[in-house]
Amino acid sequence: MKRLRHVLIIFILTGTCHVILHGQYLFTRLQPTPNFSSLEATCLAEDQEGFIWVGAHNGLNRFDGSEVKIFSRAAKNYPEDLSEDISGILPLNGDFLVISTRQGLCLFNRHLFTFTIIPLVLPDGRTIHPDITSMTRDDMGSVWIVAREGLLLFHQGKLIKAEDKFHELKGLPADLVITTPIVSDLARQGIWLGTNHGLLMIDFNTGEIHNESNNPEGWPVFRNEIVHAFAIHPATGDIWWSNAYNTLHQCQNGLQQLILHHNLSADRFGPISLKLIYPDLAGNIWLGTWQGRVLVIEPTGRIISLPESSPQPYALPSGFLNDIHQLGNGELWLCTNSGVAKISAHDPVRDIIDLPDPAPIVNSIIRYSADQLILATEYGFYVYHEKNRTVTHTTIPGEDAKGNRIFRIIPFRGEWWCGTGHGIKIYNPATGTFRTPDLKAFTAEVNSVSIMSMIKDHEDHFWFAGWETYIYQYNLDTRQCIRYDGLDAIQGDIGKTNCLDLLEDKEGNIWAGFGERGLRKYITQQRRFVNPVRDEKLDNTVITRLVQHPDGHIWMSSWGNGVFRSDIEGRVIDHFTTSDGLVTNLTSGLAIFNNDLVWFSTPESIQYIDTKSKSIGKIPFVFEKGMTDNFPCMFQSPHGLYVSLLNRIALIDTSLIRQPAAKALPLITGISVFGKEKPFSSSPGGLLLRHHENFFSISYSNRYHLDFPSMQYAYILEGFNPDWVYCGRKLDAGFTNVPPGRYTFKVKSSDPSGAWNDQYYAMVVVVEHPFWQENWFYLLCLAILSALVFIGIRRWHRVKEKKESGSHYRLLCQFSLWGEFGK
Repeated sequence: MKRLRHVLIIFILTGTCHVILHGQYLFTRLQPTPNFSSLEATCLAEDQEGFIWVGAHNGLNRFDGSEVKIFSRAAKNYPEDLSEDISGILPLNGDFLVISTRQGLCLFNRHLFTFTIIPLVLPDGRTIHPDITSMTRDDMGSVWIVAREGLLLFHQGKLIKAEDKFHELKGLPADLVITTPIVSDLARQGIWLGTNHGLLMIDFNTGEIHNESNNPEGWPVFRNEIVHAFAIHPATGDIWWSNAYNTLHQCQNGLQQLILHHNLSADRFGPISLKLIYPDLAGNIWLGTWQGRVLVIEPTGRIISLPESSPQPYALPSGFLNDIHQLGNGELWLCTNSGVAKISAHDPVRDIIDLPDPAPIVNSIIRYSADQLILATEYGFYVYHEKNRTVTHTTIPGEDAKGNRIFRIIPFRGEWWCGTGHGIKIYNPATGTFRTPDLKAFTAEVNSVSIMSMIKDHEDHFWFAGWETYIYQYNLDTRQCIRYDGLDAIQGDIGKTNCLDLLEDKEGNIWAGFGERGLRKYITQQRRFVNPVRDEKLDNTVITRLVQHPDGHIWMSSWGNGVFRSDIEGRVIDHFTTSDGLVTNLTSGLAIFNNDLVWFSTPESIQYIDTKSKSIGKIPFVFEKGMTDNFPCMFQSPHGLYVSLLNRIALIDTSLIRQPAAKALPLITGISVFGKEKPFSSSPGGLLLRHHENFFSISYSNRYHLDFPSMQYAYILEGFNPDWVYCGRKLDAGFTNVPPGRYTFKVKSSDPSGAWNDQYYAMVVVVEHPFWQENWFYLLCLAILSALVFIGIRRWHRVKEKKESGSHYRLLCQFSLWGEFGK
């Protein structure tokens, strides 16, 4: 009866509930340094080079992968007579962006950083209201603009009414109002408009207006209804739109088949009205609403509501969506009222698993069966079933909060050995009961401390240690327990300390990572602990986790000193710190996947080291709060890599780690001469400098700079540098005393695996000769010298002639006098 009552207590304290699981909607909030001019991002565009341009209510922002350059009045680089409230950005061929604001249009030279306001005046002298709502570009070089007065065209610097070129527009209803952003349809050679009289398309080739009254193809998209939102799928050509009743329509199969989706307002989301529709390349349909909610229709038909459906801090910053743009690399960027967020096309985080309340911190993860994972937590343990995605919670009856802190669990002979805040407890899953092992003289001593590390060696001996205690070895068969306290010299270099992790290597030796004394190794043949090889880097280091690579090397994470790799003797081979690409030197939780990548956690991110190239990468995750004393743990599974995120578990698909899209060319972000910024053109002439501007620096970046901490750079100024300069993660190249001449500046970057890309960015740099070294100056000097010589010779001849004529005159006079005297 007593045992039955005990089992009932276990049953009551053990609960089963469904795990909260999220899909791919895990956002990375863009927080480069410095931040944007305003958190309220209104629009976004990608130019030909790869720069990301973000419009906001307080200016224009350029993101280069590492930093944001702000153009605003506060930065003193924005026109005083142009509104900073930007509503649209449209890249053009060459160096220009067309920018629409609430007070007009301008052309922005993205290299020279100059703004040219476009006069809103038609050829007949009429002035257009400056409130511009949307823009698009066709394949003929024209920009289509939606203004208060209707539809405009901007081509080759001239602004005209669209009806002056497409006369059929004059036949449309006088009360026609454009209600949606204008959309260019290059596949069908037309421009689409959503209006209060339905959709219409302007045919580029014929100039015809296709609508409900002119529908030669019989497309069911044309209806006399108010269109609130409209979009064309970039891959399939399907058209999506919603009407005033919030009924979502889809026209597919070459616009021949109409699908009426359910009324969104009548669904579980409550009354909503759409302001934006965006189909992405993955087949998802993103819906922005005026109620500050974002809906996603997946290819399966399931509808997800954001930001509620994504956990913090990986959720969409704000549900009020202003713009969406999918970059060439597949990344989806979203502009909201509280910032810019993105979803990577190659996001390796497959799932995030939220544990049910009380959602404690996870201390370790192990596999119990082909379908079950055991999660040791700060409040009992959880069994996670991978197939049906459910979780079972179990606590230890009769124990307080400290006693239910479980650090490690080792299944052995049908039972689970649990290291807890009150020593060791053994759980029998068949009966649901716990018991305390008989450790002879050390039973009371062990049960009074926290057992934080446990392993079972090849002889089925249990090794365990804890906080401010000793290392113990327990033989389950003989019930003999040995305490290694260093009191006996035979036990070697050991004593009372904080052992945070234990490891048995391939040779059967036991490695111990201490919280304050570095590393110790138990030599099985000698049956004693030794300090393997004294190394100043390891001594007094807090070792948080130990793991052995298949090649025999020992990897160690530390709290404050990065990650170490040593040989089997304990000699340090590699030491990785922030100077090598670690986000922080506070590391824990090691795992080895596919023998190539060594994974570890930090309070700020999940990172990995490529064992071949020694390059370092990271997963774009931000922990919700600092880990402090709670070290993240990892577990390798055939499904991927499980990583604890405080009270969550993330499943990482390691096959998506090395992203081919990361081979983007570097971007030239700026030129400085004597420390002062100098705008430059991307024309074939490149950078032109005067002879006295030979002290300059060239800044660069890569759009993946923040995503991959291991990304490195190299540059060369051909004709000046003898070879490539490998500068790590430095983002500028400085040059001093560059002689006049023509040079080529080249910069390249490495990919996430550490391999250098074959391609590079190249730019011509010309340092002009001083005028006194130019050929024309030599010719001029020669001409002047020749002229002076010529003048000098002529003068000499004149003087000579004058002297000769004077001499002749005197001789005549003498002859005359002699003649007179002779008479």
